[in-house]
Amino acid sequence: MPTTAQRATQEEVCFTSRPVTCLQEMVTENPQASYYRARYYNPTLQRFISEDPIGFAGGDTNFYAYVWNSPTNFFDPVGRFGWPLHVRITNDALQATGLSPDPGMEQQVAAVDFRDGSQGTGANAANTHAMAGRKPNGNKQNCDQASQGTQQQIIDDVNSGDLTKALHTIQDAYSPSHYGFQFWDGGWGWFHIPSLGHIEGDFKPPQSAVDAATAASAQFLRDITQNPNGPIDPRRYLPANPCMLGACPRFRI
Repeated sequence: MPTTAQRATQEEVCFTSRPVTCLQEMVTENPQASYYRARYYNPTLQRFISEDPIGFAGGDTNFYAYVWNSPTNFFDPVGRFGWPLHVRITNDALQATGLSPDPGMEQQVAAVDFRDGSQGTGANAANTHAMAGRKPNGNKQNCDQASQGTQQQIIDDVNSGDLTKALHTIQDAYSPSHYGFQFWDGGWGWFHIPSLGHIEGDFKPPQSAVDAATAASAQFLRDITQNPNGPIDPRRYLPANPCMLGACPRFRI
């Protein structure tokens, strides 16, 4: 009989290679409870029987819910709650640009948080979220280095066609918890749970921060639509002068 850890590893491989049949097999093999990578689901009760491991960081007071109990509109690739603001900002940006709503794209922008290695403390991972990380020598990036790294990453993402990742980076730059390329320490544990202050900044930012992220995302989409072959200037989509001494976001309250 495999241990919980062994079963989790087996199911991780299964989810990666064939996610749909994996779910079907788990329900067939264990009708009482299936381990969905982060918590257990009971198909008889048709609900999770263990709490969301990231708790209030999931943005809901019901720790047993799955994506606001709206699985036809949202998804959660690792058994945790999705990030609603990325979905909302991307949707509003698409509308502002005159483009059709694209729920798949909106979810993929949010899902960048769950890509392998995306929560690491290295410069490349941290710059994905418009934050400072550690350079190969172990030293922390300063603000200017993180700014340059983030700009280059947006350019590289556009060149490779990874527009959802570029959008995620642009939107994160306006979070009060990221603004000014703050240092990312990797959070707590395997789930990379950030501090309570960081969570509050990400999930409950002032409306002006959401508006600024939406406007920047719309400008990015507009530029990409009008000139798909580029080049782009990422400074058009990031906060102006975030590394100036004493600079603070105009949307902080």
